[in-house]
Amino acid sequence: MQKGELEMMVLRWIPLTALLILVTGCFYIAVEERRFTKWQWVSLGGAYLYLVIVIWLCFYPTGLPFIPVGEKPLMYFNHVPYNLHPLQYLTIDWFENILLTIPMGMLTYLLQDRFSLGSMIFVALIPGVTIETIQMFADLLVNLHRVVDIDDVITNWLGMMIGYGLMKFLAKIGFKRLITAFEF
Repeated sequence: MQKGELEMMVLRWIPLTALLILVTGCFYIAVEERRFTKWQWVSLGGAYLYLVIVIWLCFYPTGLPFIPVGEKPLMYFNHVPYNLHPLQYLTIDWFENILLTIPMGMLTYLLQDRFSLGSMIFVALIPGVTIETIQMFADLLVNLHRVVDIDDVITNWLGMMIGYGLMKFLAKIGFKRLITAFEF
């Protein structure tokens, strides 16, 4: 392995490492000097573990391009592959991305259970847009070999809406007291 390749391999870990440090710092600041019930600690610990897993899945530096060959006609901005053709290529990634963000919608409900539909539609866009934007900039800086994909934004939004809606439904059919124990 040449020196330049080794340096690039090390640089690819910077976005993942920086995001993990940021999330850990934010959680520390959020919980220091606050009192939580044991069930709230379960929610907080689960939220932290969940975010670490999402960050790992979305920003792990792949050694080879993480692009399914022949499935989507991609465009390129510099060397960053992207897809701006929504809903044209139904793949297993669709379902994986929806499943990935259902827990985030549920955690959003535990944080704030009174979003209006309009507010939740907007809030549910934030994770997908944030992930894809960070992936694009990280790929521009250190060549992560990730695809910036509008379908990911849409499926992340859908997963958030399903998770939040599921919690609202469970609260309405008699689980409100149980859910309240886990709210932050």
